[in-house]
Amino acid sequence: MNSLVRRHPAVRWAAPALVVGLIGAGQLVSRSADAAPSLPAKTPQQLLASALSAKVPGLSGTVTTSADLGLPQLPEGTGSGVAGIPLSLLSGSHTMKVWYAGGTGARVALLGRQSETDLIANRTDAWVWNSSDRTVLHAKLPSGGKHANAPVEAPKYSPQQIADWALKQAGPTTAVSSSANTVVAGRSAYDLTLTPKQSGTKVGSIHVAIDAKTSIPLQVKVFAKGAANPALSVGFSQVSFTVPDKKVFEFTPPAGASVKSVAPQRHSTDKTSAAKGRLAMPSISGTGWETVLTTTLPSKASQSVQDALTMLPAVSGSWGKGRLLDTALVSAVVTDDGRVAAGMVPPSALYTALGRG
Repeated sequence: MNSLVRRHPAVRWAAPALVVGLIGAGQLVSRSADAAPSLPAKTPQQLLASALSAKVPGLSGTVTTSADLGLPQLPEGTGSGVAGIPLSLLSGSHTMKVWYAGGTGARVALLGRQSETDLIANRTDAWVWNSSDRTVLHAKLPSGGKHANAPVEAPKYSPQQIADWALKQAGPTTAVSSSANTVVAGRSAYDLTLTPKQSGTKVGSIHVAIDAKTSIPLQVKVFAKGAANPALSVGFSQVSFTVPDKKVFEFTPPAGASVKSVAPQRHSTDKTSAAKGRLAMPSISGTGWETVLTTTLPSKASQSVQDALTMLPAVSGSWGKGRLLDTALVSAVVTDDGRVAAGMVPPSALYTALGRG
């Protein structure tokens, strides 16, 4: 079973296995139908700078997500990715509750139709609770040394975390502009648009709704090239920027629950990482939006990942044989000998990268 914590010192919230875990992306929330608000004029550069420097002392809210990657609808509870997160998040619409207290606690409750999965972290403990099978994963975080009482990150599923990734793509390979103002979760927001300049990516544009008052991202939409509707995005349907009570980040396993203790896993550049049950440090080819990551699948990959691979179409070439996942935004190839290539690029770019290896 994969570790509850991907790396320390900062607690890293896991995403669904394989593609989202490799690349990182968002989910989908539709724009509010409210009329565009009138806001003080700001340049795209001002919006970008303010969003990247915005601080989140605390928040609680509801995030409504949906994904339209071209994958079939996955039933609730279909397998599990890293840390017990259901792979069903890769398709369809979902709702989750999030809480965050500036570096001291974070919590996510993934609400299913018949079950709930909670991820809770404070500076001493991290937990995953799955109500469907009444199982608990628990990691005791270091109490001494340089990693003691390390800050807890905001949940990976929150709009600001996904927006942080998107906004950091701004550079020589990205055009930055602003669109009509919008309303998200009842709050006035600016719409910042990032458009790749490179032709070899599947991404057409990314829209980030930035709160007019706090500069905190409220919503992210990712459009595939040539698409009229977003393929991925994530956004608040309700949010409050007050610090939650510390009791929100405490957890006691329910009576009768099965509890398994796991060790926090730190990031490593060790080339033997794959043999230790985690992805080895990837190599990088290409630049900007055309970047391809290549790595090695852990020799003891989770059963859910192995099951998912058998459902993918077989492909082959001078680089070898393997399985291909080709979505609206991301492609990934896992070869029969355990190599992995992934990127926001067409499969042909992955085959080229594997051939170089």
